[in-house]
Amino acid sequence: MKGKNYYIIIFIISIIGLVIVQYQYLRVGLNLAKVQFNQKMGFAVNEIKDGLQQPNELTFLVG
Repeated sequence: MKGKNYYIIIFIISIIGLVIVQYQYLRVGLNLAKVQFNQKMGFAVNEIKDGLQQPNELTFLVG
């Protein structure tokens, strides 16, 4: 009976450890996704800004 209880306790401790490790991996993954998203948004903003700074090729037709 005691041996069975030891196995159950070790199993529960192992599951708790796995949950902690998985939670840490989730946090790291979400932080990485956040950094990548912000980086892509920065690139997009710079491209839009550069595109808006260039003179429009059709302005000579209007004015």
